[in-house]
Amino acid sequence: MAATTGSFIFYLGDRRLIVTIQVCRLLLGLGMGPKASTSPVYAAENTPANIRGGLVMSWQLWLQAARDLFYVHRQLVEEFKVMKGSNYASRFFELFTIPRVRRATLASFVVMIAQQMCGINIIAFYSSSIFSLAGGTNKQALLASWGFGMVNWVFAFPAVW
Repeated sequence: MAATTGSFIFYLGDRRLIVTIQVCRLLLGLGMGPKASTSPVYAAENTPANIRGGLVMSWQLWLQAARDLFYVHRQLVEEFKVMKGSNYASRFFELFTIPRVRRATLASFVVMIAQQMCGINIIAFYSSSIFSLAGGTNKQALLASWGFGMVNWVFAFPAVW
């Protein structure tokens, strides 16, 4: 982060802007540092033990949700600036007609398919075939596959809470 910020500052080259950015970062650090470290501790100290962890994590959850909403808002604002005079159909058509964008589209497609074909997802995709090849009937394989999916779905909730 520091290297990126430093590179960005030196790229700008304007000394007044560099000083302004550094002062703002210092002031934000002085304000956000104590807030980020004391708020969860204060919440943890003043809540019953049975909800303490959930309350502290909910603070982090809503902080991240606020950041995400801000980033989505800024992304939409920038996208509307870029899309002057175009619509989604023309932009979709450009995914396949502009060579540079077509290569990026193909690369992202390959990466997404590769992610789905590794780890637990490949077991989920072929679970009924795996259970069938293990000696179960088609009905047993489908029920086992349904159970496998249900276990994955149910045990995703503790990861969220």
